[in-house]
Amino acid sequence: ESRGLGDVYKRQILSMGLNFRNQFYFAWKLAEGSNIMAGLGFRQDKDGNVHWNGIDNIDIINIETAQTPRDVSIYWNKTVSFWLRNYIYFKLVRRIGTFAAQIATNLTSAVWHGYYPGYYITFLFVILVIEVNKKWRRIVRPYFVKTEMVNGKPVETPGPYKQIYDWIGIVYMQYILSYSQGTFYLLDIVLNWEFLVAMKFSAHLLCIGILVLFNFVEKAQKKSQRNVDRSENKTK
Repeated sequence: ESRGLGDVYKRQILSMGLNFRNQFYFAWKLAEGSNIMAGLGFRQDKDGNVHWNGIDNIDIINIETAQTPRDVSIYWNKTVSFWLRNYIYFKLVRRIGTFAAQIATNLTSAVWHGYYPGYYITFLFVILVIEVNKKWRRIVRPYFVKTEMVNGKPVETPGPYKQIYDWIGIVYMQYILSYSQGTFYLLDIVLNWEFLVAMKFSAHLLCIGILVLFNFVEKAQKKSQRNVDRSENKTK
């Protein structure tokens, strides 16, 4: 039976992932609407405009069109994400560094969800996804978005192929979301293993492969830059 479940995820991973998210969308939006009908959620901005999104906890459009794991963390379960970001990550990042702070934050989120192995498999995998995204933005994004300093502030100018970059990010994150929700949903360590085997650890291997490739690219870029610097020094 569990192997059959893994096969279903293997054949229909994107649709299953969306169906999994729909139950959260429905619950959060139903709770939000109920609270608004009770008079809660009122918010007034600095210009005096009235809003009823004070208890908005999910942004469906921005999640389904997310290009990075950061987008998902901001718009999914907003209140918990805000708490983790401000009271765990930012408190630790200056003391133990970015990577260690990210591990601590994700483990805190896993403990908050419970003690099933699936939670820890999911949130540790997310750390790998975040590292891939950092490398991707640093190496690939400059080819699609030009950044210039104007009055001491960075100003980005999208290139003609920026939409290709955006769509690659959306498709990639849809796959990552559905893949990671498989391990999150199954919970049990045996079911998780069967699911990952059925998927051939594809997202894990994809992320590791990208990191290895980008490490080679970064080394080549640094070597090229050193050669340029030497050439400039010789001409002076």
